[in-house]
Amino acid sequence: MDLKKIFHTLRYLKATQIFHQLKDRIHKPGLKMMKAPGVCSIALKVKPISKPRCYEGDDQFTFINITDRFTSWEERRNGNLWAFNLNYMDWLNQDGLSAEEACRWIDRYIESMQDNGTGNDPYPTALRCMNWIRLFTLHPEIKKAGYDDALFSQCLLLRKRLEYKLLANHLLEELFALLLAALYFQDNSLYKKAKSGLKKELREQFLNDGAHFEQSPMYHCIMTDRLLDCINYVQSFDRQAKDGDARHNHDFAIDNDLAQLLVNTACNALGHLEAIVYQDGTIPLMNDAAYKIAPTAQELFDYAKKLGMEWTKKKLADCGYRKLSNGRMELVAKVGKITATYQPGHSHADTLSFELRIDGKPFIVDTGTSTYDKGERRNYERSSRAHNTVTIDNMDNCEVWSGFRVGKRPRVDIKVDDPTDIIARHDGFGRAITHERWFFACDDTLKVRDIINAKNAVSRLHFAEGTNVTLRDNNTIETDTAVIRLEGATDITLTSDFYSTQYNIKKKCQVAEISFNQTLVHNIELK
Repeated sequence: MDLKKIFHTLRYLKATQIFHQLKDRIHKPGLKMMKAPGVCSIALKVKPISKPRCYEGDDQFTFINITDRFTSWEERRNGNLWAFNLNYMDWLNQDGLSAEEACRWIDRYIESMQDNGTGNDPYPTALRCMNWIRLFTLHPEIKKAGYDDALFSQCLLLRKRLEYKLLANHLLEELFALLLAALYFQDNSLYKKAKSGLKKELREQFLNDGAHFEQSPMYHCIMTDRLLDCINYVQSFDRQAKDGDARHNHDFAIDNDLAQLLVNTACNALGHLEAIVYQDGTIPLMNDAAYKIAPTAQELFDYAKKLGMEWTKKKLADCGYRKLSNGRMELVAKVGKITATYQPGHSHADTLSFELRIDGKPFIVDTGTSTYDKGERRNYERSSRAHNTVTIDNMDNCEVWSGFRVGKRPRVDIKVDDPTDIIARHDGFGRAITHERWFFACDDTLKVRDIINAKNAVSRLHFAEGTNVTLRDNNTIETDTAVIRLEGATDITLTSDFYSTQYNIKKKCQVAEISFNQTLVHNIELK
């Protein structure tokens, strides 16, 4: 047992996390069936973003690119994330699913929900409740007797089991679910809990530049989608109330401050998203991120416009990312510290790493995220050597471990922060060793300069699948679209590896491992 590692992990936790970790081990409330309130209806103003097709029919599902047949709600043979996706039940809202099929699966879930430990976990419960509410809102005709009771009972269980032990996006999702449930049932007790929690968490979890503080572009899109859903429900409820709809409970009202906070947070989040996406609208795959999990940036922008929202592009700041562009080249760099200090589970040891696109196509890529299952691959994908940064003796610049843990983490200082010129420094290899990296964009060239007060350093560049990479000598790496001229390299080797743009899909790539002592300059010149 590495006591130092555990100490440096625990020292960042909040007292409430430790308290609720212990409390959760002592007592976990069980599901009790309760009668739903009499008013269970709301008419949405705008149709939310369509859900991806996951249910293939005949009891067959495809989640995270793994296709398998249903055997039980708690089957884990494909990993925890596959089982969680099954229990989220967002596939109830995929286009083309018949009402009969949706009801069959809801009936099937209700039959086993009392003993479904996976399904009754707070996070799957939250997402499932939101998905049932969406289904019943858009298609109230499919509801059978007992459906609202089952939904209400799950919402009450969720209120008792909010994940204060984890906080961050889990808690935020659970509070979003309580808000939608409060609006759907027009229940003041659920609303009171949701309101107090959201007012605190939205201000804490979204940074001044609009980014979600876990620094995952994928989770940022997920949270933005959820904000827009909440705004959609609030707007629809307000319209229903103003129109004097008979379904409206006059003893239930929405706090204007909360409604405005949702809008302001969403506008800032959209402004951040507009600043960080590439020209083709895709997100950088840095920290835990993958495609085809969250809605695309364009889907989010279109949804927001339908809700009558307006926003302005934000300047990247607190999020720790910076973007340089000189026309044909787009570079996104990670030059900040871990901002979700007490919940860095989706963070990687990627300080001063970067992605680069040329003519809108991936050129230098992040290794990405292929799995959440603890093990060798998960550990590697979070390591520094899996990113386009510098290592010393294969040490990580951030102490990532056990799948979702982080111990010691670097202090990061941004020395220069201009539109074409960024210099940042960190001490992740120990207080006596500092790594400084300079990113500079001009005309058809990007420069990346490393200064580290240690010998035997290695800079890695992961090239996108299909990139033809040739070593000309210890000073030149040539590809189809660019030439990388190196100053200070002592040796270059090419190795083969894999990277992922989606869960459980690996693409082949070549990795240039560039050895140097103290100083290295990469001159990336377009052909």
